This record gives sequence, C-alpha cells and structure tokens, in this order.
Amino acid sequence: MKSYSNLWSEVFANPLKWFSSFVIPLMNISEEDLLNNFRVLFMDAWENIYQCQMLRKQARKGFETRLDACLNKPEAQERIKELRIVLKAMIEIPLLDKAGHQIPETAQSMIPRIEEIISESKPRIASWCGYGETYYFESEQPENDFLKEILSHTAQAVAEMFYSVGGDESVDGPGFEKIGICPNCQIIFEKKRKDQEYCSTRCQQTMAVRRVREKQKKIL
Repeated sequence: MKSYSNLWSEVFANPLKWFSSFVIPLMNISEEDLLNNFRVLFMDAWENIYQCQMLRKQARKGFETRLDACLNKPEAQERIKELRIVLKAMIEIPLLDKAGHQIPETAQSMIPRIEEIISESKPRIASWCGYGETYYFESEQPENDFLKEILSHTAQAVAEMFYSVGGDESVDGPGFEKIGICPNCQIIFEKKRKDQEYCSTRCQQTMAVRRVREKQKKIL
C-alpha cells in the first residue's frame, strides 16, 4: 500500500499542520459531540494536509471504510476519549513544565499509557526529554485497528512538535513557540506569535481585570 505510507509520511513531514488541522480541533470538541464529529474532523484534516489530489482521492474511500468500521463499534466513544486524553497529556507535560507550572496529576498518570502506546510501534530515534523513555516511531504496515493507528501516528506528530530529535535533550521542538495553553480558559491553541500567552484578546482582558480586582482586594 504505497499510497498509504505516503499519506502518513505527509503527517511526519509537517507535524505542525497535522497538529493545527486535527489535534487542536480534537482537543476543543465538546465531549457530547466527540463521536459524531470525529469522522468529519479526521477526514477534513487528512485532505488539508495531503497535497497530492490523485492519491488523496484514491485513498479517501479506503480510509473512510476503515474509520467507519471502528466508529460503529460500541467502544468507539471511549476509545476516542482515551485518544484525546493521551494527546492532551503529551501537550500539557512539556508546555506546563517549561513554563514552571505544576503538571496536573491526570497528565502525569498518563505517562505509563503513553509509553505503552509508543512501545507498540517501531522505534526510530528520539527522546521524550526526561519525561519518559526514548521513542520516535513509525509503522510499516497499516494496523487492523484504525483508531489505534491514528493514535500512534498522531502521538508521533505531537512528540516531534515538543521533544528533541536525535537524542539531544537540550533541543526543544517547534511546539514551544507554536502551541500554547491559555491561562484563562485552558484551551490548547496555535500561537500567532511565539510570545502569545492567551488564546484571544477576550481571555487576555479577562485575566487583566481579574488581576486588578485581586490587587484591589489586597489593598482593602
């Protein structure tokens, strides 16, 4: 399935684009809409990242068939929830740690699960900057379980966004300059500037007002 490998290679070649097209929207879908919107979200992200129209057209039906087979199973909702929890932990740990903030226990508790997911894939070169064991992986053949496959490849894209490549733990990935967690609403967003702290002007103003009120309380 050469076209299959080429399609996933587009994700590896441009992890930021996959992050923007798939991961960030996935993080911000409401839980009640997660299952209903997952199929459209994934296929739209896939078409956005893959530039070869002919191969994209050839592969689309196959991907839709495999995805529908997974989404029609009773456990699909819980599987997608887990996918989102794992990816969120992989984002929170490096961003919050680098900013000097406390890492939530929910994220810390996912480290063994993340390492389990990584260990099931073919190892290449990289390290998770001290948060877990070395991993950077690829799959030579498509999995029978398409949701598992999506999680494995998307986890790799997240790893490439934040973690060092080539075993040099002193090198940060581009995710630290491109991705943020809003201090006000806690959503994950793509930065327009590397020093952008809030997801929107509204959240920035809300936090500014909150700080003023807290300062006034201390004076009184």
